[in-house]
Parts: sequence; C-alpha cells; structure tokens
Amino acid sequence: MESKITNASLFKTLFSKSIHAGCLTDAEFNLIDYNTAFLGMLHLGSDIEGKSLWEVFTAVGLNPADLPKLNQLIKQLHLGEPFTGKLRINTKNARRLKIDFTGHSLGHGGDFKYYFEFTDLTAEIEVRKALRASMSSLQIATDISNLGIFDYDFRTEKWLLNPRFYQILGISMSIGDNIENTVNSIIQPEDFPMLLSEWVDKKTNGDKLDIIFRIIHPKEGIKYVKCIGECLKDTQNQPWRFVGTVQDISEQIIQEKNLISEERWKFAVEGDKNGIWDWNVLIDELFFSESCYTILGYSKNDYLLKEVNTWIAEIHPDYLGQVELTAGKMRTGEIDSFHVEMRLKCADGSYKWILNRGKTFKRDVLGKPMRILGL
Repeated sequence: MESKITNASLFKTLFSKSIHAGCLTDAEFNLIDYNTAFLGMLHLGSDIEGKSLWEVFTAVGLNPADLPKLNQLIKQLHLGEPFTGKLRINTKNARRLKIDFTGHSLGHGGDFKYYFEFTDLTAEIEVRKALRASMSSLQIATDISNLGIFDYDFRTEKWLLNPRFYQILGISMSIGDNIENTVNSIIQPEDFPMLLSEWVDKKTNGDKLDIIFRIIHPKEGIKYVKCIGECLKDTQNQPWRFVGTVQDISEQIIQEKNLISEERWKFAVEGDKNGIWDWNVLIDELFFSESCYTILGYSKNDYLLKEVNTWIAEIHPDYLGQVELTAGKMRTGEIDSFHVEMRLKCADGSYKWILNRGKTFKRDVLGKPMRILGL
C-alpha cells in the first residue's frame, strides 16, 4: 500500500499489526491512507482516491437509518473523544455488513487527523442468530418432553436451571441462590440418604446418575421424579460441572402400580374356584372369571355375559325384583355393598342357588361408583 502522509511511522504503528480494516483521514474526513483490509472488507478499488470517508460510505450503501447515529459519533470525534458504534452497510457485491466502527483523534494544532478502525461483525452475528435458534429449538424440545434441565458448576457453586425444573419440583424461581437447601427440603426424607449417596458417588467416580426419588410437591403432594445426569471433570480429573435432567414420572409410576395390581387381581381370579365378577359401572360392562361359566355349566367361548341386562335376564323371576333394586342402589352409590341369595339359569335350563356378594371398589371425584367387584 502506498503511504500518502509524511508521518509514515505513525501509520505503520496503527495499521501494520492490525487485523482490522483501517483508514486515516484529515480533519475534513478526506481519505489520506488505508490498508488492504479496508479495501477488502468494503470491496473497494482505486476509485476511492480523493474521496471523503462519507462519500465512500454513501457509495457502498450505508443504511440511511444509521445516519443520525453517525452524525452523533462525529460530534464526539470533534470534541476529541474516541467513540465506538455499529453501522450497517451494503457492499458492491450485495453483501450486507454489520460493522463495529471505532474512531480516534490524532495530532494537535492544525494538523488533526482521524483514525478509523472497522470490524466485520456479520459472521459473528449470524453465529449468534444460529445459536439463539438452536437454543430456542432445544427449549421447545425440552418443553415438549417435559424435562427440567440443571447445570451445577462446582467451582462457582452456581446453578443454571430452566423454567421447567422449577415447575416440576414446585419451587419458586425467585429463590435465588438458595436452590440446594430448597430442593433438599422437599425431598421425601426416606429417599434423601439414597439420593445424597448417589450424588457423592457420581461426583467422585464420574459415572452417570440415573435415579428415581420422591418429592413433596407443595400443591400436588407426593410426586415421583426421575433424575439423569453426569459429572464432568476437568483436565486435572477434578469435578467441574454436573449436568442433567429431571422428569415428573408420577403418572407412569401410578399406571405401573395399577397394572401390577390388575395382574395380581387376574391371577387371583383365575386361581379361585369361586366365580368372581367385575362391574365397570361407567360403560355398564361385566367381566366374569372362568369359574363363573363353569358353575353355570357354560363354556367361556359360547356364552359371554358382558352386559348387565344380559346377566339379569338369567335370574329366576322370583328374585329378579330384589336383584334389580339392589343393583340400582349400588349403581347410584346409595349402598356400598350387598349380599343376596338368588337362583340363576344354567346352560341345561335348570336353576342353581347362588350366593352373590359385591362391594364398591372405585369411585369418581364426586363419590359415584366407577367399579364394583364381587363373587
């Protein structure tokens, strides 16, 4: 680059080691000198000779909305104050640049000069946008999966938590740095020693944590939480961060317990010589154990007593009124259990004396029967 100022050492000091685009102007902002990075960033050629810096800005496409800001920066420069600002420029090759723009006053008396340095922030801004988009996608994914995220820094003893973490544990986001004590206070006392032991063990050995524990939710009572995490260590093999997730699995645990209970019930039913029945009041459907069919001389494949009305039709007329009255009271919740003797028709057309007992097993939130079991 050809130098056009007498103080070549000054220009060399300013430009030679700089990785940024730079230029030097006189007091009227006419270009005196510039480096190749300046030309390259704005895609300029030799046609800028003799032009002012503002003419160059206009030629490359300074965003009009940035003009007031630029004028304010110039006022600071006239007062001898350095400034830093950001400008948006459209270059000749249709690139849109976002530039960090720094100015300094040089010289004294009538020999004022201004030095400007430019940093292209476009790539950095695009990376930030991509990162924000990625974080937004991650947030959406964690929201959908109902995962709470935690990140504990052993060095600073600081916690980084997402909003879902607070929601799952039922704690306020305003607790500040008192996170550890707050979380410890809601852990079911019987589960705390196990959880503490696992935390210390994984912190020491660096293994993955995978544990289920109970908390006492301030509004919802006992909740089951699954925690998965890992202790990350530094190059000195010292604990650095513990990152992981928490998930409310209460509904899953309840379903599994109900399933186990149901399996036990079916096992007991199949092994009992007494006939056992299960009345789903909501859909008015009956389930009968195999023994019920055997007692009446039917095969399970050729006779299915699923509907209450079908079953009632098999009752001897002398006992039908009593049974219908009892069934109605059980359905409405007027009584909780019953014990009746009656005669039921068998497969060969004869009638057999049956002792029938039942009890309400499950009710809805209004106390109405949902399920009645009997034998």
